[in-house]
Formats: sequence, structure tokens, C-alpha cells
Amino acid sequence: IHKRGRQLIKKETIIPTFARMSPGPGHGLIVMVLVTIATQMDAAPDGLYITNSTNILFSAQGSQPPISVYAQEGGRIVGMAHDYAKSKLFWSDISVMSRGIWRADVQSDGTLTNVQHIINQNIGEINGLTVDWVSGHIYWTDGPKRSIEMSDYEGQNRKELGIYGLKNPRGILMDSENMWLYWNDQGSQKIERCR
Repeated sequence: IHKRGRQLIKKETIIPTFARMSPGPGHGLIVMVLVTIATQMDAAPDGLYITNSTNILFSAQGSQPPISVYAQEGGRIVGMAHDYAKSKLFWSDISVMSRGIWRADVQSDGTLTNVQHIINQNIGEINGLTVDWVSGHIYWTDGPKRSIEMSDYEGQNRKELGIYGLKNPRGILMDSENMWLYWNDQGSQKIERCR
């Protein structure tokens, strides 16, 4: 999907105009997260995390062939978010057996350790996922529940945000510096935001 234009309405709703493109047969979902990995001693090279639905792949500096750093057999990983300052990678899985939000520690070489399933109850289908690195919270969209929710990085202190009129929220992004949370609603074909 490519954006051709958008219009800001009431300082809260952005209505996009999309040129629709559908992938050909055999093309799967690919989600990418560009990250900078850092250690306390010195910065490691930039990298790229990619998911092909069942694996999380990492390519150091974005130019080397990616290597699998995590495999989720039967999984359907669809969303990823990264807090580079705290070296945490989060992802959502919509498969029946692994449904929910997962978290792992990112090592200086891009590999993942300490993988934990932090949100796995009272969920429909978590597609969009973002982090607020300032407050240490994750936010996600749940289309079937028509909700946007949040928790801390441990999956505790979970709350549903009081956003009404959602039809099918999908993508989500936190602008931590300006304290705006943006999301798109596939059902109403809008991009909206709140503080």
C-alpha cells in the first residue's frame, strides 16, 4: 500500500488516500523493523529485523544475508517493535498456539535471549504493536476486540484505552517525544491519534 495523500481533520483524524496493491500468489507477509543495537560499552552496527511469519531474521547493517534469530514453529508473527535503549524486541503472534505478545532481550550481535510470552490472555488478534521508550510501555491494537491496549514491558498493569468507535484497528505507532499515539483503523479507513 502506498500513500498518495492525506488530510488532517479536527487535529485528531488523518484520512489517507491509498493506491491499493495486492501481492501476487505465493507472496507472504513480511514485517521489517530497522534498529540500532547498542551495548553499554560501545555501539554495535545497525541492523534489520524481518519476520516471514514463522521466523525473526536479523541482518547486521542491513546488507548481509539475514540469519534466523528466533523460530516459532506454526507461528504467525505480524507485528514487531524495538526499544534500542533497553535492548528489548517485542512481537505479536496471531497463531492459535502462540497467540499474544512476546518479548526478548537483544544481544549486541542481534541474537535474541530470554524469550517470554508476556500477553497471552483475553486477546483476539494483536496485529499492531509499538513501544513508548520514555515510559516503558507497549501499546497494541486488537481488531476483533475493537480496542487499543497497553501494559508495561513485563505485560503487567494492562489497560484498555478508552477510545470509542474503533471498527478494526490495525497498525499503531507511538511518537514518544511528542506524546502522540497514532493508529490506523482499517474498518473506518482513517488514521487517528490521541495523547
